[in-house]
Parts: sequence; structure tokens; C-alpha cells
Amino acid sequence: TVYLALRKTAGLVILDYTDPANPAMIGHLPGFDLLSVAVQGDRAYCGRGSAGVLVIDLSDPTMPVDITLFDTPGSANGTDINGNILYVAMGNDGLGIYDVTDPLAPISLATAATNGFCTYVQERDGLAFACEGNGLRIFDVTVADAPVLLGAYSAGGTCYEMCFTGNSDVIYLAGLPGMFSLMINDPTNPVVLNATSFNNGFSCAAGDGVALMASRYTGLYVMDSNFVSQANLANGGFSMKLHIDGSNLYIADLSGGVRVFDLSVPEAPVFLGEIATD
Repeated sequence: TVYLALRKTAGLVILDYTDPANPAMIGHLPGFDLLSVAVQGDRAYCGRGSAGVLVIDLSDPTMPVDITLFDTPGSANGTDINGNILYVAMGNDGLGIYDVTDPLAPISLATAATNGFCTYVQERDGLAFACEGNGLRIFDVTVADAPVLLGAYSAGGTCYEMCFTGNSDVIYLAGLPGMFSLMINDPTNPVVLNATSFNNGFSCAAGDGVALMASRYTGLYVMDSNFVSQANLANGGFSMKLHIDGSNLYIADLSGGVRVFDLSVPEAPVFLGEIATD
């Protein structure tokens, strides 16, 4: 089963992908603009940005039902759940920790500050990994109502996602500066092992000897575990505004930057370069 949090009021979709070539829809709860989903038992916890966290009853996965929406400080972006403890990446308000033993009456346990906008959080073995405006922060959350900052990694720009790998001491981190492989056997001192030369990382994933990064502008990068590029599946970025000067096409990108293409042969545009903006 896979759970998809979708934008533009498309809501939550539940799929059976027993046959990956032909995934089948199990259930759908439309009407909500969702940023994330974390599932524990028969509950889903979905980030809804400034609207807070939506709790969904999955007792009957063919008919998911929204049961409550609770407010959080800032913007409820990423969510993760372990037992009855919910972790919420809350934008400029950092990391929020909630007791959801009673999902109809969640209790705020603690808030931990991050360095800039917190977009994503994952918890494992008593550690919470929070992606933020300057990179990554690692918190000890073994005592849920008293999180302790253990260590941080400065990536030099906003990071949007991290993932665990097959090596419990190594994680991947993706953000505007690129993608990083971090050794976290000592969480007080994360050490970079590898970094990509591709920037604008928006998402990352790890497979068996494979590292993946989705870039906002240049598509999907497939690499080996040493970050040596194996393939690049291009995309068109987040095109917003266009201007043509002779055979040059300028594309203003919604997420920051201007991309330039040569349209001398309109059937075969040639990418010339990218100018980063704020």
C-alpha cells in the first residue's frame, strides 16, 4: 500500500501497487490540499501548511474519513509518526512534537528551534532529523517533551528532504546546494562523505547501491552510492514566465532562477545555462 498526499484539493489517495505496472486505487479522500502524509495504524497525519495537521481515519481504507484538523504554529509541512508521538516540520516555527494518543485532542509536547524554514522531519531510534533553511539539525527526542539539539550540518542553503540508507550510519540530504551523503554515527558531529555537483535538490532516495536526487530544474539524477552519475532524466523545471530575444528563450522559474535555451532549431531546443536568483 502507498499513501499519496496531493496538492490542489486532490487530497489523500491510497493505492495498492502489488503490480507496480498497474497500481489500483483502494481509497480516496478529496477536498484537501496536502503537503505530506505519515501513517500509523489506522490513522494518517497530513501536513496542510498554514491550516495545520489533518488527521484521517483509515479504519476502512476504501473510505478514508477526515476526523479532525488541529492547528500548529507556522506551516505544517512534513510529518512523521512513531507510536503516539507525531513530529511536524513547522516552517519558521521549527520542529513540533505532539502526543496523539487521542487524535481528537492532540497535546503539544514541545517545540524545537531550527535555523530557518523547517520543511521535513524523520524520526529513527530516538533521533529526529529536521531539514531546514541552512541544512540539517539532529535532535535527541527520547524524552519527547524535552528535545535536545545534538548536532547540525550546514549545507549552505535550504534543504528539503533527507532519507535513510541501507547503512544505519549514513543518510542522504537534498537541498538547494545539492545532495550530500552524511555519516551520522556520531550525531553530534555529522560528517559529509560525498556531495553532488548537481544543485537544486528537492528530494532524495536510496536503493541498493543507488542514490537518487530529484532536481527542481534538471530532472532526476541516478547515481551510485559514491554519487557518480549514471543517468539523468531531464524535466522542464517550474516554468513561470517567458521571453524570447531572437533565437534565445528565457524562462523565469517559479522556484528561483532563469534558464536560457537556444531555439535556433525550434524542434530541438538547446539548454545554454541557468542564472540563479533569490
